Amino acid sequence: MMIRTTARHLGALLLPTLVLLGAVGARAQDGPIKIAVVDIETIVSKSKAGMDLVEKLEAFRKSIEDELRAGVQRATDLRNQTEAATNPAEAARLKKLYDDEAIALQRKRDDKQRQGQKMQEEGLRAIERALGPIFSQVRDENGYDLILARTPGLVLMSSDRIDITQKVLDAYDASAQ
Repeated sequence: MMIRTTARHLGALLLPTLVLLGAVGARAQDGPIKIAVVDIETIVSKSKAGMDLVEKLEAFRKSIEDELRAGVQRATDLRNQTEAATNPAEAARLKKLYDDEAIALQRKRDDKQRQGQKMQEEGLRAIERALGPIFSQVRDENGYDLILARTPGLVLMSSDRIDITQKVLDAYDASAQ
């Protein structure tokens, strides 16, 4: 799913923020360091805002499907007319129309893809901005010194005991109401 891959990128973007939150909130006491991990991808995919973003992107995809389908049909009709043309001048004219339609269709497809990517990036940035205070709140309420993004290759192993994904998800959804 498109949102899943980008959620991984969001995790990579949030990592410095999470580490900074841990460093800023570090206690001056000489006690054990309290570390937590959070699965950013889960928060993005299961939060109300994340699900709303998925719905928005799906509605956008469906809205352009008909637009593109109509362009494909016009191009197909022109190609069929070109193949059926017996007059070389008419075939050349139809081929030019077909080529123009194919180019316009590709441009429209590319533009819509960029528009969808921009929509997704803006939605993920909004979620990232909203999560900053939530991470601070969860850190302060639970006394964490460090919160790490549970990212394959970064966090090699951790127990479920230090996973605060559900706490953050609950706080994030509660803040949105």
